[in-house]
Amino acid sequence: KDQVTDPKMLEDIRDFTRQEGQHGMVHTKYNDRLAAQGVNVERILKGQEWRLFSVIRKYTKRDFTLGITAAAEHITAIMADCFVERQDIFADADPRIRALYIWHAMEEMEHKAVAFDVFQKVAKASYWTRMRAFLLVSLLFPFHTFKIMSHMLKVDGFTRRQRLGLWAKGLWWLYRPRTGLLSAVAWQYLAYMKPGFHPWQQPLVDSYPTWVAALQHSGDPVLAGNTLAARKG
Repeated sequence: KDQVTDPKMLEDIRDFTRQEGQHGMVHTKYNDRLAAQGVNVERILKGQEWRLFSVIRKYTKRDFTLGITAAAEHITAIMADCFVERQDIFADADPRIRALYIWHAMEEMEHKAVAFDVFQKVAKASYWTRMRAFLLVSLLFPFHTFKIMSHMLKVDGFTRRQRLGLWAKGLWWLYRPRTGLLSAVAWQYLAYMKPGFHPWQQPLVDSYPTWVAALQHSGDPVLAGNTLAARKG
């Protein structure tokens, strides 16, 4: 940030930091609920912090760690697209949980290019650095997710056989050809590998203005989330 001189980029960084700070505060409360249900949140977070701070940030250059942030923002923005455009995902969710994830998803889309712009224009990092960071995030993201899911299924009391069945069903839901949650957006994911890629080559989803209008009108993220859930088609 100290090396950024462009006023627009500085404002984008401030907005990005503010949004991520709000995400952290809300998800801390969410994590407290999970901990009360037996999930070992402290161990999970310590494991992530060790990998990210005690290993990656300690032994890699700053442009590489910035590349990790840019790649992670690309992947979370794609996931956000899925969450808000696939109505079936949160159709039966508790309205408060739906509101939390849709709000988070919309803000991920809003700031998806901030870290990438700093990486490209300020750090002036190479394409090779971008690809190495992208590969690492592509490996760590599912690793963390599957590790956490495995723990949570055990906490919920599922037997080994039941867990295997759930994993098989879940992986098919994610990766089945063409229509899987993630396979359907594989082209968006792979676009990051193009030398001339920029996050805003992938526009905001159609539901974004609907959600913003509902939130501005009601001031209530739950009602805004319900508005998206009530859409037809």
